Parts: sequence; structure tokens; C-alpha cells
Amino acid sequence: MSRHEQPHILIIGNGISGISAAQRIREKSNARISVISGESPAFFSRTGLMYVYLGQLRQEDLAPYETGFWKKKRIELIYDRVLGVDAATRKISMASGKVHSFDTLVIASGSIPSIPHWPGIHLKGVQGFYSLQDLALLEENTHRNGTPLHQQRVREAVVVGGGLIGVEVAEMLLSRNIRVSMLVREPHYWGQVLSPAESALLENHFRSHGVTILTRTEMAAAHGDHEGRVSGISTSTGAHIACQLLCIATGVRPQVAFLRDSGIALNRGVLVNEYLETSVPGCYAIGDCAEHTPPPAGRNSIEQTWYTGKMMGETVAATLTGPPPPNRPGPWFNSAKFFDLEYQVYGAVPAETSDAEAELRFHTDNCILRLVYNRHTGLFTGISSIGIRLKHRVCEAWLLNHTDKETVINQLEEALFEPEFSPTRARDIRTQLRPMHTQPHLSE
Repeated sequence: MSRHEQPHILIIGNGISGISAAQRIREKSNARISVISGESPAFFSRTGLMYVYLGQLRQEDLAPYETGFWKKKRIELIYDRVLGVDAATRKISMASGKVHSFDTLVIASGSIPSIPHWPGIHLKGVQGFYSLQDLALLEENTHRNGTPLHQQRVREAVVVGGGLIGVEVAEMLLSRNIRVSMLVREPHYWGQVLSPAESALLENHFRSHGVTILTRTEMAAAHGDHEGRVSGISTSTGAHIACQLLCIATGVRPQVAFLRDSGIALNRGVLVNEYLETSVPGCYAIGDCAEHTPPPAGRNSIEQTWYTGKMMGETVAATLTGPPPPNRPGPWFNSAKFFDLEYQVYGAVPAETSDAEAELRFHTDNCILRLVYNRHTGLFTGISSIGIRLKHRVCEAWLLNHTDKETVINQLEEALFEPEFSPTRARDIRTQLRPMHTQPHLSE
């Protein structure tokens, strides 16, 4: 069969989801594969953007594959921006004026920053941080050219948003001696995820690194100078904060605007079933832009994390090259790094436990471990840690095997990542947890 007679699988997006799908499809299929992206000519590691700014990596280091890899694998890379999709005619229109046809479509368009329409939001020096283009803009906005701090264009910055991206941006800016104020609208940092005690530990950690944290504070408007560049902001509390850079880190949303007239059902993201199929046969969605209806057990309908994107890419590849497997991501987990302090979570560890849950906690000045279990059955349902590294395989096995909390506590050494410290650390944790066993609920 000639190349042009082969089915054409077209993938929109060359992030971890789209590229994982393309690679796995190629392992099992001789189909024609095209991957389109308007952000970068080839796949790069998005998690490394921060380290390029910090000077620890070069931009070329973000590409995990050499240029010839894609030709060798017969994966066609198209550097262009998608304007629209017509699912009925199986055609995609591009910013370049070209039109591409497909037999099978995989939408892996990812996310874009969710930036509210505050007054002054279009001033120079206002930006988000997600893409390669955002990195380039941040470099342009904060480039020092070796000048003293008092002569730099950006001496003070405001970061709006109490999430992971906001902390990354704060660390990046502080590395260039730029003073950072962070606005958090909740009573405490990352309040929808962390308990007040965890938030307090992180807030103190941020302050120790030079970040000014303003909780219960929202942005009201940005103000500019005579050149149209941001010079400060006003807040919901009536305060004015001077700044020459304003970074909006209020979260991301699925990038699906180009699909509005496609005939593919949308909500916040592209609606998919457990097989990652959209409302149109032969069209799939994966990664940040996919919205599951219903979501897998114990998971959210939209999950914008690296590992879930990779898993969905591999799942849709298996569907297109063999019997379709349902998307079964397993127990929830996530990790992050706050400056030099690590955070991990496995399973369900809510900011506040419900009536059906109980919590045990180990807490020192620089670390917290929370163990959550079912109040009625005693079965372990989740664990989170700040400042204590845990082994993924052990925590996942506890969840998959429906382990009781007593067994989890007795097996703590197996889960602690630093083997030389595990026996002592596990003993200390158990000592603090065991007196709590008789308590039906541990309050804040």
C-alpha cells in the first residue's frame, strides 16, 4: 500500500499527550501520522521552561529528541496554527492558508492561561507563563543587560494567583533580584487543595525566600505609565502596589476555541467518553483539553497534569492500533516543588476531611504528612506530604490493595524515599500518629 493510500491520523498538539500518542501509534501501525503545533516546530519539555530562565538549561536542552528522530519514525511535524476544524468534511484550516484532511483526528491542543478581563490587562509588561512564547516575553520584560538593580526596567513584580505556576514565576523573578508580591484571593495559599496548616507552612517558606504573600486579596486593575507599560496595580482591599511586571497565574483552561464550529461537542473542554472518543466517530481528545463524561472513578473531569496527558496519549494509541482499552488512570497522584520544598499527594487528601473521613498528621516546623482513611472501615484513602519524599509504587499499592491505616503506618519505612533516614523518620512519624488513633477526627 502506498503512502497516500494509508489512513491519515492527524494530531493537533505536539505536547506530551500528542507526541506520546504519535510514538505509540508508530510502534504498532504503518499509518501516516501528522502532528500540528503553532507553539513550537517540535516537542519540548514544558516542565523545563523555568530552568531555562534560571540559566540551568539552554532552550535547545528542552528537546529530548534529535532533529532526525521524527523523519526516522515517519512522523510528519507541521509548524502552523489551526484556525478551525470541520469534522463532517474531515478537514482542518490553517493560519498559513493550507488545508489538511484526515481520516482520524486526535485533539491534544492542551491549555492556555486563563486571564480575566481586568482593566489595564493589555498594558505592556502584563503576561502569563505557560508557553515558549511566554518564556521569550518574560526574558524580554526582565532582561537586565548587566545594569544595577536601581536602573533595571523591572525592579518589582506582582504575581496574581496562588497556584503552582505562580510560585514558579516568583522563584524565577527572585533569581534576578526582582521583588515579588503574590496575590492570593483565598484565606490561605492553594486553599482548595491544602489544609490551613499546610498552607501556613508553605507561606512561611515563601516569605523566607523573599516573597510577599497577600491573602484574601484580589486584583482590581492594572495601571500604566506614559509609555503604556504597567506601573502598578490596585487591589480589592484598596491598596496600590508598584510594579513594572504583572504576571497572571490564575490557572489555565482547555484550548478549544478553534473547535467552536467543528461539530464536536464541547463544554469547558472537548467532551470524551471512557475511550477518549468525542461526539464525532473517528475523532478523539486527550490531555489537558479533554473533559471526561463521566470522569474515571476518583478523578476529575479535566486533569491538567503531565502524567495523565502521557497516559491518555498511550491509551488512544492502543485504541487506534488494537482493541480499544478504556482510560483507567488509577489512583490520583501529583507532585510539585515549592522552591526547595517538595510536595506529593496520592489518593484523596482533601483540604478539609468530610464526616466519613478521618485524618492523622505528622507535623514539624518544615514538613507535614497527612494520612486520610475511611472513618467507618479504617481503610486508607490517601496520603500527602510536604518536605518528606514518598515512593510512588508503595503509596499506589496501598491504594490499589485497599490497605487499612494500621498497615500503612507499620509499613512507613517502605514508603520513605531516603533509605538512610527511613527507620528514624518512620519511628518519629509513628510516635506522633499513634496517640491520635483513638481520636475520631483530627481538627485543624
